[in-house]
Amino acid sequence: MSVNESDFSEKERALIENAAHKIVERDMEFFAIFILETSRPIVWIAGELGHFFLAAFLPLLDDIGYDFLDTFEQRSNVDRLIRRVKQLVKEKEKEERPSPWDKIKSKLNFLQVFN
Repeated sequence: MSVNESDFSEKERALIENAAHKIVERDMEFFAIFILETSRPIVWIAGELGHFFLAAFLPLLDDIGYDFLDTFEQRSNVDRLIRRVKQLVKEKEKEERPSPWDKIKSKLNFLQVFN
């Protein structure tokens, strides 16, 4: 699916980035991707239902509530969120994966404990 990147606003970009970071920080990437993938076909309907049922509460959230619903009722933005979460997970795995040299050093430190 080709999406015109000029339709992608800075507010949407920031909201997607923030949501992706929150998902990965809480180690909820599996569940988030599962839910986003399964609900992707009906996101527009869910967004409209959110506007209807949450209309009384959205003014309490200032513009963020409307921005959230408007952003994630578009299938292309859900796809962007899924891709960004997957990117952040790969980056996190690279950071957490010890290098071979670190593994050797930890084994050497382990041997020093018994001396």
